[in-house]
Amino acid sequence: MQFLPDIRDRIITPGVSSSEILASIREAKSPPDQKNEILDSVVKIQKYYRAYRGRVAARSNALQVAAVTQDNEANVIEHAERSAALSAYSGRDFVILNRSPPRTRSDFESLYNLLDRWRILETDRTNLVLLQSSRVVARGLILSKEVELLRAIDSMKTAVRVKYREQKRHRFLDELARPIAWQNSRGRPVLVDTLRVQRARQYRNVYASLSNESLPTAERLNLLRNLKEIADTHTCSHSREIVYLVDQELDLLTCRVNTSRLNWLRNRLKLSFLRLARDALQGDIEENADLFDWSNAITRLCKTCGRLLPLQKFPREQRLRSSSCVYCTSIQARKGPRLVYEPYERILWEIRRFEARMGCYGSLAFVIGVKVVCHLVNRIWHGKSGISECDDLDELRLTRFRREHEWAPWNSLLLTKIEVAIHHKVDDLESFYASSLLQKFYTKNLQAKMHFESFSQARRNIVTPTSSTEGQ
Repeated sequence: MQFLPDIRDRIITPGVSSSEILASIREAKSPPDQKNEILDSVVKIQKYYRAYRGRVAARSNALQVAAVTQDNEANVIEHAERSAALSAYSGRDFVILNRSPPRTRSDFESLYNLLDRWRILETDRTNLVLLQSSRVVARGLILSKEVELLRAIDSMKTAVRVKYREQKRHRFLDELARPIAWQNSRGRPVLVDTLRVQRARQYRNVYASLSNESLPTAERLNLLRNLKEIADTHTCSHSREIVYLVDQELDLLTCRVNTSRLNWLRNRLKLSFLRLARDALQGDIEENADLFDWSNAITRLCKTCGRLLPLQKFPREQRLRSSSCVYCTSIQARKGPRLVYEPYERILWEIRRFEARMGCYGSLAFVIGVKVVCHLVNRIWHGKSGISECDDLDELRLTRFRREHEWAPWNSLLLTKIEVAIHHKVDDLESFYASSLLQKFYTKNLQAKMHFESFSQARRNIVTPTSSTEGQ
């Protein structure tokens, strides 16, 4: 369309009303004629059309803004959840060591589980945020932090192991130094300190003094001289080793060597003295020979760390061949975090206590280990109660499906504590449970029987009190 300008055209500017335009026209011209009425109508049509177009545009923009806002909120929520999951351990990489000091195996398993989860989440965040070159550097930093945390956890584990070892040695000497209970002519017990008990008490006091690390240097010298006199009365190899070690420490203390550098020498001296006490007291006592059973066990060579360790230090399924020890297996890198077996140990303990209370000592609960219970809970029952689908491990228990039969992996139910109490009071399962629920129980027990079929052979090797009496 071709536009031809006219002198009577007017430009409508935003913010200026039509009344102002008409007033300016009236001032410029004579009284309005028919043409001015047409212009007034055109201005009014333009005003209302522009208002209508503005309302339509505002409505469409509002709908677009609402859609974009919803998408942004969904993206923001998803990104926040992902960031929260990935950064859950970013600021706590070294804080896990500031908790209560671990003491048991379950505590250290929880620490290793927490460390594995931190490593996996940090690696996922690195792969999501950084590029290839920066990703390699970030993985190197994660590895260095993991090594430092593993070193700290191992140092705590070593300290706990040394502490329990010392407690075991002190218990051994306390047991030997306990007075012997005799009976007088009236049948009353009388505590008697025999020569063996007095000698054991002397060895216990000397070992306690050797274990005292805060002993002054002058008292330490007197203790070493007395220990040398005790060792001179014996002619065994341990006495000669004690004399050799005592002379070394006396020379080093005379030269004023820092005592922090004598830890290995003093530990070796304590172990030699403990062996001397064992050999000296072993000839005086025969009724408690099990206390002196320190025989050398069968050893295997660990192919990872190269140490010669007892057979008990290797996994049970790999003891027949040379393999990695339990320690080297525990520190191997894995895709997922390692399991914490403490809840499953509690479940197994509850099963054994119930079977012992029922007098079923031939039950498979006394044969299987905690890994079997873990597999039964997670793979067969999927970690949920068979009735309420509760997934809290602290509330779950494994009990008998058929109350009249002893417990077995194929005669078990995973229920909560309240459900177990109700299940034990049920006499007729078919009338109490629905058919769909019974079919579920039968299917789970059939899966367990197919998977744990090899354990049925182990039942033949169980020796129960009834079987032993029948054999006699």
